[in-house]
Amino acid sequence: MPIFVMLFKNIGRFFSFEIETLDLTGFHRRFRASNSTKNTLIHQFSAIMPLFLHPGWNTVVFDLNQLMDHCYKQRFQEVTRVRINANCRLRRVYFCDRVYSEEETPLEYKVQVKNCQA
Repeated sequence: MPIFVMLFKNIGRFFSFEIETLDLTGFHRRFRASNSTKNTLIHQFSAIMPLFLHPGWNTVVFDLNQLMDHCYKQRFQEVTRVRINANCRLRRVYFCDRVYSEEETPLEYKVQVKNCQA
């Protein structure tokens, strides 16, 4: 499934994650996102991207088909590894076949934000 979704809480520290994929030509490619990185770098087998986080809960959605095409002009085949480094509070990590709208997403796959009124 080409869509990677991660729900996590930013705890104000450096945080990164990495997705290793296999393309249709048989090469392994890595996509790394980090809030300590300021610039995007695309190398032959890895891409490093900045990750800008909001305070509190965040949702990251990566379309691996688009990333693979944009960075390497190759077709995505499968994910071989996901590495999530420390310094966050994970709620959910999952893959899906397409990006679902807010109404289509089940409650347990959403970030619950309490409505605080003073």
